[in-house]
Amino acid sequence: MGVSVANILAADVTADIGGLVAAVRPSDTLLAVGSLVNGLGSSSTELDLLLLGSGVPNMGVSATVASMSSSFYRTGSGRAVKVRFCSDEELYRIARTVDHFGQALIEPSAWANLPHLEEPAQVLLHEVRNGIVLTNASIAQSWRETLRVDQFHLYVATLSLLRYAARRRNVLQQMQDGDAENAEWMLLECLEAILAGALAAAGETNPRRRWHLRLARRLDAGFQEAGVARVIEMIRTRASADTGEAVAVGLSVADELRDHLLRRCPQLSMLAAPSTVTAGE
Repeated sequence: MGVSVANILAADVTADIGGLVAAVRPSDTLLAVGSLVNGLGSSSTELDLLLLGSGVPNMGVSATVASMSSSFYRTGSGRAVKVRFCSDEELYRIARTVDHFGQALIEPSAWANLPHLEEPAQVLLHEVRNGIVLTNASIAQSWRETLRVDQFHLYVATLSLLRYAARRRNVLQQMQDGDAENAEWMLLECLEAILAGALAAAGETNPRRRWHLRLARRLDAGFQEAGVARVIEMIRTRASADTGEAVAVGLSVADELRDHLLRRCPQLSMLAAPSTVTAGE
């Protein structure tokens, strides 16, 4: 399984799942993924494995990304292991959407009606990008290239920026209508969206918001200084005696982080100004 795997997964874990790894067909690839691998899990977190391959795998698991079936195993030591499967056919469908985004980076007209990947597909791309390859590394690398996971952080940043812009308009409209309290409530979604964008720009592509606070703590000092810490503090302590002022300050801090994000990802410069680009929200 390689030295790099042993460095990240404890030796007893890699030995424990050796039988599962050995059962993988030569045409498939198996990756260790999930919160246990990326350091976000707890002592009770099960090990997540992702199997990519053609047809239905030997253990009888079949799924689409939209509703991924999984098999649960107990190893000899009693360790809980969850194995999910994604077929070549589904991966190629995702690749077509990813290709459209890749075209948009070089052809502005492709931004019109930018296709949206639902969260399960985003999770899959995140796992393919960051998972630890347990077997058949060349196949895993081929999928990483086909799915353009090297650009996935730009895709996540784009969706976050578009979501931020839409929520920001909502906040301003509520302020214009004289509903400062509801504007402050909506501000929370603005802050969460721009934080997700900041994480993506820094290479953290996990789409599950429940982990964003912990992931944000890992960002480099430059991003912390750019406003990440202030955005987090505003999310944690949203209430304010002066609601209108809180909204104005919140948008100002979020805009500062947005601008820093765009400087870090110049490929997305077309999102610096109001745009007609749309994507699913």
